[in-house]
Amino acid sequence: MQQLLAQHLRFTAVVAFNDMSAIGAIRALQDFGLRVPADVSVIGLDDIHVAAFNNPRLTTIRQPLTQMGRTAAQCALNRLLGSEPFREQITFEPELVVRESTQAVKSSVRASARESLAGLCCSLAEHHSSAMRRCEDRRGTKSN
Repeated sequence: MQQLLAQHLRFTAVVAFNDMSAIGAIRALQDFGLRVPADVSVIGLDDIHVAAFNNPRLTTIRQPLTQMGRTAAQCALNRLLGSEPFREQITFEPELVVRESTQAVKSSVRASARESLAGLCCSLAEHHSSAMRRCEDRRGTKSN
């Protein structure tokens, strides 16, 4: 987060891979002088207990962990007993828990962020192309 902030790129939201990372992102944003959610919205994943007590309270995605565990155990037992074939995919419905760390983006900010995102995408595409060329040079091949 600190590296992203140091580049002075404009963005309107952070989606963290878990709640602890989201809480750390909020702290980094606040240390940088940005307001959550007024300047940047932040969302986490897991709905850990402390998420409801963070300042601001963290918007998160709650996964049905108990249901997932029960289903996994039942599938394992069924496989051991031979009563059920292997299931390649089992889907669980997550729940969005909206708290204080997110809000709608203002239209003026949205336009500015869209321009920054376009610039970031161009930079990433250039980096990707450069990395692909280096890889091709090492292998002596060329991709289409």
